[in-house]
Amino acid sequence: MTQLFWYVIVDSDCTRTVHVDEVSQVIHDTLHDPRGLIKLGHEFHQVPVNVGRVIRAKRVWRSSDVVCVEYRVSSEKTIRSECGFGGLNCAKTQFTDRQVLLHVDLWRKGSVDCRLDLDDYRRYVVNHETLHILGRDHVEWPRDPNEPCPVMFQQTIAKGRCVETPWKI
Repeated sequence: MTQLFWYVIVDSDCTRTVHVDEVSQVIHDTLHDPRGLIKLGHEFHQVPVNVGRVIRAKRVWRSSDVVCVEYRVSSEKTIRSECGFGGLNCAKTQFTDRQVLLHVDLWRKGSVDCRLDLDDYRRYVVNHETLHILGRDHVEWPRDPNEPCPVMFQQTIAKGRCVETPWKI
């Protein structure tokens, strides 16, 4: 059965350093890439921010038919406040909240601990955090260092344990 997702890209507290249209395009392209989450039977539809707020206010943010996810680029301060830790991206899945908080510094520059280029790093983060929204936990790395890393392996700590990729769903 297809799982339907409505998603919204929210202006962040970092509008001086990132452009919401650019973020929105990366998220859209990643969620609709045939190598990604749609091959698992998920269907993604972006909704305008005002519709997302209405959905959330009516507490239908998650039902058995539709999962609504809010993506936003956030500052270190916001990540620490919302997620309880800093220096990373985060997915919030408590109660009716389904939010992916993308760390502004990592969104702009990528991770020095990850060998993916910036575009693939962003794709990896979108896939990884969205899979957390779907209830997936981190996994161990493959034993063969020539194998692609699973998306749910923390590729920022891969350090040659596997071949980093945003697509091994």
